[in-house]
Amino acid sequence: MTVARPGSRSLTRTVPLWAALACACGPAERTVVVHEPESAGAKAIWTVEFVHEFTIPENYRYRTEEYGSAAADPARGLVYVGSRDGALLALDDRRGEFVWELEIGGGLSGVPILIVVDREAGLAHVAGPSERPDWMLVGNDDGALTAIDLDTREIVWRYRTSGLIRTPAVLGDGLVYFANSRDEVFAVSLLDGEWVWQFSGQFQKDFTVFGRAGLAYLAPDQPGEHVDTLGETGVIYTGLADGKVVALDAIGGSTKWIEPLAPLDGERVFVDVDTTPILDPARGELLVANQASGVFALSLADGGRRWNTRILAVGSLAEAPGGVVLAASSREGLFGLERDGRIRWHQQLDPGSLATPLVVGTTAFVAHSDAGLMVFATGDGELLARFFNGSGSSGQPVFDPGLGRVYASSDRGQLYALGLLVDR
Repeated sequence: MTVARPGSRSLTRTVPLWAALACACGPAERTVVVHEPESAGAKAIWTVEFVHEFTIPENYRYRTEEYGSAAADPARGLVYVGSRDGALLALDDRRGEFVWELEIGGGLSGVPILIVVDREAGLAHVAGPSERPDWMLVGNDDGALTAIDLDTREIVWRYRTSGLIRTPAVLGDGLVYFANSRDEVFAVSLLDGEWVWQFSGQFQKDFTVFGRAGLAYLAPDQPGEHVDTLGETGVIYTGLADGKVVALDAIGGSTKWIEPLAPLDGERVFVDVDTTPILDPARGELLVANQASGVFALSLADGGRRWNTRILAVGSLAEAPGGVVLAASSREGLFGLERDGRIRWHQQLDPGSLATPLVVGTTAFVAHSDAGLMVFATGDGELLARFFNGSGSSGQPVFDPGLGRVYASSDRGQLYALGLLVDR
């Protein structure tokens, strides 16, 4: 028997992309394939395995946005997706049928993580593709980070803050670390969500870009050049809206170093560091970007600058094979950078918000707030395909390696399960 959520629709046949979009519900949708299927350039081809509407459309609202991401749970045969109305939905990952729903409260615009919990040791790690996760950790627009037991579907604990939480939590040292939109970083106990420490940056009242850097955690035993100088505890790295990057002791929250990246001259607006740092322990570096002054490589140990490539309005970075780093700019498009900062390739895109690129093999899936989903080859930046969903996409796509599937959402609240036909 099919269980349907009121106000939801799903398309469950495995069909070619153009055929699925021709019969999908909602606004007119279309796909533009840059290369014909028989050509050598058609390297990223998929089928739509299902479409499920997870938010009731707001027909009288000029612009809707869904920032949340899906989370795949292949051990249970489920995929989870949250919505701006505060509901967490669990869908069958084969046909996209509704299974259960949990009201969390506040828009679920964050990136959830699924974790395996060792209660006796008080430790946890992010679940791998073959593992059965115990909990989900997800933030919301009401400023709460919530731990959910995926077996009982009950809330284990909830920690409330005064800012939006849209970036994923990270784990380490038996603690959960997360950041909110007010430049606050929190560490809470894994098992009960009790406060351990807090770092508060200078809250910005001037114009800033609507975004927020996530956290990166460096374990104390992580091998790499000069990393032994960091001490015996882990380190948390993040960027701030005032243009600074900060390194924090993961146990006590004390500041190890702060490095300002804002331009020294000119008008000091839109200087946010909104990129979640990419750590490269082998080189002793982290990569971040300032909206006004571009992409930087900094020393993990002391924040010293190694190089700077000036690209305006970079909001996210992602690692790709072959030493390529993808830099997504809302003004200048998508860049492929070498590890020394040189630009390997550049794709100019229409202005719009770009979510953090999803890299699958040598293919990058990029959600665009106006253009929908675009697919690029990471080696040379070749545009492989476009998927216009009728409203654009703000949420970050995710990949399920077990099913070989990409989950992408539209701003009108439809989840697309895209089965990849070619393994890149």
